Amino acid sequence: MREILLPPLRADVEMHENYKPVSEQPLRTPLTSLRGTEDALVSRDQAREWRAATVAAFELLEIPGHHMYLADDPAPLLAAIGRILG
Repeated sequence: MREILLPPLRADVEMHENYKPVSEQPLRTPLTSLRGTEDALVSRDQAREWRAATVAAFELLEIPGHHMYLADDPAPLLAAIGRILG
């Protein structure tokens, strides 16, 4: 499992650490920020900071679970995506 999981996790961390936006202008598209309700790594206020990234509609959506809520139960995330896109 480690051989399967480590490469994408390393790529995710590298992307996070090296990301530089191409523009200081906020997006003009709706944005949804997601976090687990029990997330000890990302606070509600930190997740809400994504509001500054768009001039369009913004929604903070909290999904039951911890930081890795998707691994806990993907159903609430899939339902949220369906509602947002629906």
